[in-house]
Amino acid sequence: MHELSADKYGYTLCFLFRNSHVLMLERQKEPNKGLWNGVGGHIEPGESPNYACLREIREETGLSVDGIRFCGILSWESWYFPSGGMYIYSIEAPEGGVTASDEGQLAWKDIDWVMQSSQVVSNISKFLPDVIQQRDPVRYHCIFDKKQLLSCERMSLPEWATESWLKDGRF
Repeated sequence: MHELSADKYGYTLCFLFRNSHVLMLERQKEPNKGLWNGVGGHIEPGESPNYACLREIREETGLSVDGIRFCGILSWESWYFPSGGMYIYSIEAPEGGVTASDEGQLAWKDIDWVMQSSQVVSNISKFLPDVIQQRDPVRYHCIFDKKQLLSCERMSLPEWATESWLKDGRF
């Protein structure tokens, strides 16, 4: 299995919850164009993953939040697109409306729909149950053939992530 170093985890992904709904973004850009995903994006040079996640939430939804919860890391490999990784977060969303960005349309989707729909990025159903149940952070490693998910393995966090998480719960 391919193990990535910390510097290869260049993205964040956050799930904002309200009651039995999760805020989803219908992506207008690749990767995953046309599919529903959580909000998030690139970690800019000099940013911590936590800060990048908060910035992406603000940019993509118009919501200002704090107190995001670290839920784990996701790595992937595919012959179709470069291997990489991301930090996964969640938060109970504050009241108020959301404002879409050029990243795509936003909608509050029922969690059951997210878990079952073919319109959602294929690996989300593999790790979202752990996020919802607030299990301890782990690593999910996914293998794709183009955009088709072939496998998703759940495993312990790598040592570099465990040390950061145990230190203060953030990166």
